[in-house]
Amino acid sequence: MHELKLARVSAAMRAGIEIKNRYYLLKQHENCFLGREAIDWMLSNGQARNREEGVFLGQLMMDYGFFRHPVDAHRFKDDKIFYRFKEDEKGAQGSGPAVAALVAQRKILKAGLLWKKGLLKWGQRYTVIAPDHHAIFVYDNQTVRRDSSTSHHSCIRSHED
Repeated sequence: MHELKLARVSAAMRAGIEIKNRYYLLKQHENCFLGREAIDWMLSNGQARNREEGVFLGQLMMDYGFFRHPVDAHRFKDDKIFYRFKEDEKGAQGSGPAVAALVAQRKILKAGLLWKKGLLKWGQRYTVIAPDHHAIFVYDNQTVRRDSSTSHHSCIRSHED
C-alpha cells in the first residue's frame, strides 16, 4: 500500500476513533486509542475486509511511523492494547504541520522514508515535500532507535530570491 494512502487512512482513523487518556497498572498513558477499536473503525469504514486484514494494515501504519505503542512493547494487535498517533505524542515539537494534515489537504508533492547515517547508526526519517508551504518537512521518528519515547518534526524552508 502506498504511504500517501496510509497517511490518508491514518488521518481519517485519527479523526474517527476515541483518543483519550487511559490507565494500565496505575500508570496513565495520554492520548491513546485501542487496537481493537481501530480495527472496528477499519471494518466499518471499508478499509479492511476482516480483522486479520485490519491487523496487517495497522502494523503497516505502525511500520511507517503514523502511530506506536506508548512504550514500544507491542506490535499492532486486535486487542485492548494502547497505541498513540505521532501527532498526539507528548513533547512533539516543530514548526511544521502534521503529516496527516498535509495529506488530508492533498498538499503533498512527494513523501517517503529517508535514511540518514548518524555517528553510530542509521536513522529513519519521514520526509514530505509540500510546495504550498514552500518547504520540506522532516519528521524525525526517534522510536526507530528504541531509546526515546519522543517524536518530533522540523521544517526546512526553501529560500526565495
